[in-house]
Amino acid sequence: MGNFLKSVDCWAYFLCELFRDGSIVLEFLLPEPYIPGPPNILRLPIMPSFKFHFQEIDWVIYVPSHGNDGRKYDKYGVDYNDRSGRSAQSGRKVSLKDVLSKTQISKKYPHTVGFFLASKGRGPTWKPDYLRTKAIRSKRGFHAFLKELSL
Repeated sequence: MGNFLKSVDCWAYFLCELFRDGSIVLEFLLPEPYIPGPPNILRLPIMPSFKFHFQEIDWVIYVPSHGNDGRKYDKYGVDYNDRSGRSAQSGRKVSLKDVLSKTQISKKYPHTVGFFLASKGRGPTWKPDYLRTKAIRSKRGFHAFLKELSL
């Protein structure tokens, strides 16, 4: 197990385990009086996503850490958010091919794409913490970027 941490208000403890595939499992250890019966552990799998910010058009594509194993990049199920138009996709995941085929992306190459996992702020103060940025000149270039990141 990873680090043992105590919560600030002392009502629960939790253990955190990070796996190589990017998934995280948090185990909350609740005090005996609050949750009767053994064991007092609640396991919550967290599935982070890998995020790609197309800076010039202010779009974000979210690639989940699970569920795309064994698929070709075009078939990846993804979510996206058009931050400039203040609209997001509704409903189910769509294929990466469909997102990259949208006019805002396909007709406006090259794009500067920032890869990030976390961001700060909201709305106009939103700022991603880029782990890497790259100029992308085509759909093929974006696929190569995913491959470089071992996604």
